[in-house]
Amino acid sequence: MSRNLDVVGRTTIGLVPARDAASTISDVVAILRRWCDKVVVVDNSSTDATGAAASTAGAVVVSEPALGKGHALRRGFRACMEDPRCAVVVTLDADGVIDPSDVPCVLAPVLCLEAQVAFG
Repeated sequence: MSRNLDVVGRTTIGLVPARDAASTISDVVAILRRWCDKVVVVDNSSTDATGAAASTAGAVVVSEPALGKGHALRRGFRACMEDPRCAVVVTLDADGVIDPSDVPCVLAPVLCLEAQVAFG
């Protein structure tokens, strides 16, 4: 298996597709910022203040028309790859249901070059 991922001096980015998640997005962004150098939130045409809350919490916000979570993820991955220092992308839902404290466990095998993809 190829181990060509050079993460030294590179950026780990948290990616969060979000729609109408103003009540939870700030906490999700804050937790991702503990382990990620940058957080990108794709606001999928929220009718509440999701984008503003994400921005205030320190995320880069990309606005998208309401085309669904899959489209939001694709747009988010494109936004992450526009950063030439991007080495690793970790995704998390905006609703906070998934325990974000699992992020380090998911990132560890990738950052240690034991895996190219990890799911948690």
